[in-house]
Amino acid sequence: PPTTGQFTVPLHRQRVPVQTDDGVLSFKSVYFGSISVGTPNAQKFSMVFDTGSGHVIVPSMACRSNACLIHNRYDRRASPRAVDIDADGSQVLPGAPRDQLTVAFGTGEVTGQFVSERLCLGATDVEGPSPAAPATAAAAAAASNTTDTLPLHCMEMRIITASEMSHEPFHAFAFDGIVGLGLDSLAISPEFSMFGMLSAQQHLQEASFGVFLAESDEEVSEISF
Repeated sequence: PPTTGQFTVPLHRQRVPVQTDDGVLSFKSVYFGSISVGTPNAQKFSMVFDTGSGHVIVPSMACRSNACLIHNRYDRRASPRAVDIDADGSQVLPGAPRDQLTVAFGTGEVTGQFVSERLCLGATDVEGPSPAAPATAAAAAAASNTTDTLPLHCMEMRIITASEMSHEPFHAFAFDGIVGLGLDSLAISPEFSMFGMLSAQQHLQEASFGVFLAESDEEVSEISF
């Protein structure tokens, strides 16, 4: 079976009108694609892929602001294999105090806690090679009981689950969260970098990605890893 691959995630465009103080109307465009988080019940999120930041951030069920309530929120209880962690990756026991982090962007900020999780590119329709099917029923049963076997478009990493998200820009746009594609130095540690972990776990043919942004809705925008 293939051990590395190339993966393409379709991007959807949203245009939001913006009116300046002098009455000039313009539009902001944002492109976002799908990821899923958690196992065995994958939770789907629409995400902006941001080269200027280094963390994966999704709204959590603990966030009650309007900026979170209009989006898909991460339910920790639906992912029994996830591990609550502090910033250094150490496990946090139930009820114990937890680290939290505030991440500031050009517009807005997010405050959240940390969890070690499985993240997969795309929903179920990501383009890329899949592991070979088991040859026998016994092999299939063994594969289903192996937690270390990851689909090629998935990785184990650390993410931020947001308990607070500022009204701007998160209330104005349709995307749920952010996938930071910046260098490892922009993250708390390399384990928080999605692109870094995808490369480190040797799931890519080459450690690179490219983006195509269509000029009209008649074409499909995409990001390829």
